[in-house]
Amino acid sequence: MWVYILLLFVVFFILIFSIVYLVKLTHRFLKNHIKNKTVSWILSFVPILLFVPGLFIDMVNAIVVDIHLIIIISLTKLIFFIVKKITKKEVNEYLVLGIGIVLTALLMTHAYYLAHHVVETDYTIYTKKNIGLDNFRIIQVSDSHLGTTMNGKEFSKYMEDINKLNPDIVVITGDFVDDDSSYEDMVDGCTGLGKLKTKYGVYFIYGNHDKGYYNNRKYNDEDIRKELIKNNVKILDDKSLELTDNIVLVGRKDKEDRNRDSAINLTKGIDKSKYIIILNHQPNDYKNEVNNADLVLSGHTHGGQLFPLGQFGILLGSNDKIYGMEKRKNTTFIVNSGISDWAIKFKTGTIAEYAVIDIKGSKESGETMEKEAKVTIDNKDYVIDLDNNETTKKFLDLLPQEFNMTELNGNEKYIYLDKKLPTNASNPKKINAGDVMLYGDNCLVIFYKSFETSYSYTRIGHINNLPDLGDGNINVKIVKN
Repeated sequence: MWVYILLLFVVFFILIFSIVYLVKLTHRFLKNHIKNKTVSWILSFVPILLFVPGLFIDMVNAIVVDIHLIIIISLTKLIFFIVKKITKKEVNEYLVLGIGIVLTALLMTHAYYLAHHVVETDYTIYTKKNIGLDNFRIIQVSDSHLGTTMNGKEFSKYMEDINKLNPDIVVITGDFVDDDSSYEDMVDGCTGLGKLKTKYGVYFIYGNHDKGYYNNRKYNDEDIRKELIKNNVKILDDKSLELTDNIVLVGRKDKEDRNRDSAINLTKGIDKSKYIIILNHQPNDYKNEVNNADLVLSGHTHGGQLFPLGQFGILLGSNDKIYGMEKRKNTTFIVNSGISDWAIKFKTGTIAEYAVIDIKGSKESGETMEKEAKVTIDNKDYVIDLDNNETTKKFLDLLPQEFNMTELNGNEKYIYLDKKLPTNASNPKKINAGDVMLYGDNCLVIFYKSFETSYSYTRIGHINNLPDLGDGNINVKIVKN
């Protein structure tokens, strides 16, 4: 909580500075045209008077726009100052101000679009564990903060879109509502969740805003629980349950709940041969969750919301990650940027999203095929998690292999193998960074960037945490692990 109090003081200081700065900046322009000092100073406050109604209509977002305006004008002035020093030519200050205002308008328009335009983000995770299925699909929805960028009925429409994706489960990872969410929006949102069609259910964990901070709502936590339960949404408050014989779901209380149990205690009685998924609203307990779960899903950060605020969360130690997917040891962590936001109706650092997470594992235990291969790329070692198919088996028969792979398209490296392999090509629609594929029957491809594709490939495996391999060819050695 102290982080938020500190942030509040910083925002207040920036607001006061912005007002003083804007008045002085306006006065500099006016004093050259209005000789009466009193009149010029009075008129210098006009931009602030125009800004004041915004404070009463929507104070938080008015402040956000004001701060961006001051920063962009300052940066514009700095750039033109450097240009002036280089060219020795005077720069019209009205031009500087005008460019700053236009750039701010363009940025905030785009930021408003990013906050209100919800996109689907796809992740594919490969596990060596037997999950009893070819694919297990999770849809993660986080940080809806109903009433900010969407009301309850609009939220429900997104649930209709999610139904078309045929989810096995849907998880709501906190901050479904906040202090400003109306009772009507809360009920409508829960009704939308009740219309979800899944194989194994819809699950909910609390975030730091769900129970409210100020008790100023027309409903309480018990009302939220009743509506969720009425709509067949299961609440996981430091609880775990077996979704299937091979997959276990664990839902944690929020970090701010003093009665929260530890990740170690919540998972210690679970058979570690099962695939364990933890839901934890705030991504800030990785040291205790790593190796105690296979997958951890979080929200809370809003993906950074306004650049560079997310970086401060990392520097202050309040979050372990801001956004995206990362693998630490045997655990994959995903932080969702949220389908909406708290109070702020702009995003300059990220997107509004729901996540589609496909977990791919083996159907049967007791497989004899190698599950991993070691790959060395320019003297750095990685592990390929291998798919269980005929192509991969034949590829393993060719190992060890050492070759120089050629760069292509700024997203992949390829090599033509000496021998042809059996194929079962299909269009994956999206390539994920780290995918190892066979194009045709003898072209081995390692992708180091994610993108959508219309081409067909046969999967061989996936390299976790593969960095951008950059331009140029690479030396690669692949051996059985």
